Amino acid sequence: GVGPEATFQIRASLIRLPDDYLESAIPQANLPFRIIYGERDIYGDHIETVRLRYPKADFEVWADCGHVPWLDDETRFRAALISFYARLP
Repeated sequence: GVGPEATFQIRASLIRLPDDYLESAIPQANLPFRIIYGERDIYGDHIETVRLRYPKADFEVWADCGHVPWLDDETRFRAALISFYARLP
């Protein structure tokens, strides 16, 4: 169900948020989350910024992967989600 239309709608919504939204909202959230980047991600310049912003997140950068890891390596992505959710209470 992920495609260009949904992506553009999400991006348009994010652009309208205040600049400090993520800094003010997510660090206060007390919940586990996983971040997966591909080493060839189109937002690769932001990988280290995101890693520093969320030091408690499960964080991975996958070799031979781009912006859509669920398409670039569906089997690995599925395994990553299953292992992440299996550790949750």
